[in-house]
Amino acid sequence: MIPASVLWALLPDVANAHLGLGSAGYGLLLGVLGVGAVLGVFVMPVLRRRLSDSWILAGSAAVYAVGLAVPATGSLPAVVVAFVFVGTAWIATVTNLNAALQLTLASWVRARGMGIYLLVFIGGQGVASFFWGALAQAIGSLACFLIGAALLALVAASVPLLPLLPSTGRLDRTVVALASAAPTLVFLPGPADGPVAITVTYTVQPGDETEFVAAMAAVERSRRRTGASDWRLDRSGERENVYREEFVVPSWGEFTRASVERWTGYDREVLDAAIELTVGEPVEEHYFPVR
Repeated sequence: MIPASVLWALLPDVANAHLGLGSAGYGLLLGVLGVGAVLGVFVMPVLRRRLSDSWILAGSAAVYAVGLAVPATGSLPAVVVAFVFVGTAWIATVTNLNAALQLTLASWVRARGMGIYLLVFIGGQGVASFFWGALAQAIGSLACFLIGAALLALVAASVPLLPLLPSTGRLDRTVVALASAAPTLVFLPGPADGPVAITVTYTVQPGDETEFVAAMAAVERSRRRTGASDWRLDRSGERENVYREEFVVPSWGEFTRASVERWTGYDREVLDAAIELTVGEPVEEHYFPVR
């Protein structure tokens, strides 16, 4: 967003000082960008059938970079043509990232995840616009366009090396209840009682210890993602192949919500992968603070 925002921050000055356009000409350039964005809506389905999302992001960054460099030619027809493609590149990036979030985030956390994304997306534009404005006073707006183009070229080159994760948009987000959602306790805790320490004891199949520990690293991420903290995995000193998982949740209500409303099919798959390396049923216990 930092290099891309130079277009929106400094286009009025570039249109006036370097292309000789007034307010009507500036409006024309914005309209051309809008036309490109509308065309992108029709182009995107075709691109998605032929290219991965990561390659679309890389190509969009490259096209946007070229579009930022074209105003340096001083040719209005060239800028108009280039800005059609810039509008398409902009909408391709925005729709790809939006879709990736919508198809990856679980329902219970989607609003919060989108809020953080929009804070970075829109807030990044605001902060970057201030930066570009200050820099333009020193070196000129056209030079800032060229710097933005160079940075976006680096972005395009980085996407193949740092692509979207293969699981993006493909996770099983179906909410599933854990077997421990309603454990049998010797007393009835209130929703605010806590913090609650949960321990789960596993007996690992001989020879699978290393693989089990690796699988539990993914379980840790699922536990923390659904509300747990202070997660740890211990190995028994007295019993062979016995491991104990321990994590803390703020309250009993938080634990039940996580067990019933937050665990997705993907989280269940992660836990099942670890349990497949054990023998017998894991033993889960819940500990409350003594007041």
